[in-house]
Amino acid sequence: MTTGGFSYALAIFRQDGAPLGQFPLEGLLDWEPAIQWTRHAALRAGRGQGWRDAGQVQPIWHRRRGAPVLSGVRVEVIARDERIRAGCEFGTTYFADAAQALSAGLVHAGELVDGERITFVAMAVPERETPQQVSRLARRLVVRDDSPDLPVTDGSFTDAIANADRMGEPVLEDEIPVIAAACVLEDIDALSRRAGALETGGALVGHIVRDSRERQVFVTVTGQIPARHTEASAVRLAFTADTWQDIRRQVALRADGDILLGWWHSHPDGLDHCFSEHDRALHRTVFSAAHSVAIVASRPEPDVVACSAWGWHRGTLVRKGLFVRRAAP
Repeated sequence: MTTGGFSYALAIFRQDGAPLGQFPLEGLLDWEPAIQWTRHAALRAGRGQGWRDAGQVQPIWHRRRGAPVLSGVRVEVIARDERIRAGCEFGTTYFADAAQALSAGLVHAGELVDGERITFVAMAVPERETPQQVSRLARRLVVRDDSPDLPVTDGSFTDAIANADRMGEPVLEDEIPVIAAACVLEDIDALSRRAGALETGGALVGHIVRDSRERQVFVTVTGQIPARHTEASAVRLAFTADTWQDIRRQVALRADGDILLGWWHSHPDGLDHCFSEHDRALHRTVFSAAHSVAIVASRPEPDVVACSAWGWHRGTLVRKGLFVRRAAP
């Protein structure tokens, strides 16, 4: 990822407007979800796959206040043959996770009270290198992304949801719809109940599908793989190295072309439709691809298991709509 010679920072304010300081975002701002979303947008528009670079980000200056204040950023990727350039714009909500991490540090330092609201202003400032130094570095360094193309199949979105019920949040504009087979949610329900007071979870597998007529990309969750070798408590589930090794082995053994799409876990403590900071950290680290999905099975009542879907929307983790496909009669 190249940042066009800019470093990014946040100015943090109390709710009443009192300033708390300006903080650099080095190590706090992850551009990978924005890059993945930009690639998804290109795929959805029929512009193919195969990207030469890891991505480039440029500031979009605030219309009234101007530099260094941002109204957002533009992320671009370039095809391997250098003939196609795809880009997406992201608003300052993309900086919200970094702002939350900074506010947690301010609470720990005693400068904020836990639960106190803040506001922030996103900024971009020139890096210390001179333009000549940046130019010489650019000539020496060529970043090339050699990750394999996604295994995308062709299909009809209309046909895929013809026998499906929608649950959860409404589908957002340009969202990546998630269609899960009813048997997957039934398996998750049964495993969540069987785990009792402990959290449990697993991997979600299925397919990425592109509808070229409707210019839509969606995922179909066709199965789940229970996670083994985990470290579980009533409020947390940790996937170990042995867990991931076992999941990768089981995905490779599946004969119908399924790929790893995401993960699921339960909340036996009754936290309905909650995606915790621990959950977000795992999803950002392991499942940064735009199509990646998470399902949370919460237990708001002892005999009730309620599922919600989470995933990326324009580089931000949000609760998603979920289509549940009924079994054919």
